[in-house]
Amino acid sequence: MVVVTSPNTTHFSHAKLALESNKHVIVEKPFTNLKQRSGALVDDYFHIILGYGTLRVILQSGWVVKKSGPHFQVHGSKGSLIKYGLDTQEGDLKRGIRPGHPSWGKDKEEWYAKLTLGRELDVDARITTIPGCYESYYKGIYESVVNGAPLPVLSTEARDTIKIIEYAMQSQREQRVIVFS
Repeated sequence: MVVVTSPNTTHFSHAKLALESNKHVIVEKPFTNLKQRSGALVDDYFHIILGYGTLRVILQSGWVVKKSGPHFQVHGSKGSLIKYGLDTQEGDLKRGIRPGHPSWGKDKEEWYAKLTLGRELDVDARITTIPGCYESYYKGIYESVVNGAPLPVLSTEARDTIKIIEYAMQSQREQRVIVFS
């Protein structure tokens, strides 16, 4: 088993070498370096609109912002869910907190999602975040390698994520809608 955690620009070459040596390989994000593969990325902001029939998903992010906003916002005809904060596991590791510690992967209370429902119901509630669990991913890898269980994340899923990002960049360059197939 090889876990590639080297600088992003080396992910592809290191993973390729490990695969050519018949090793099982986990590549930390990003799977490959898009900048290396397909030109410059958006400088400091993106706004992507994905269409799913009558549904619309808007993804946006900025690297140069004065004050960060919600991490997730989901709005529908019956209400909204707004969530602040990122997955706490990386920060926990940097502070020396390890899996098994009582606070491992748990959000701060102010980062809990806020659910607001209207119309027939008038609800305004906080939803406790389910704690993160990196170790379940690696347990899934173990089960796959040793017992033939399905992988927790497929390489095709990572490939499709990269494909969506590349389509978004193409859409920006060509100033047109790109149909994902």
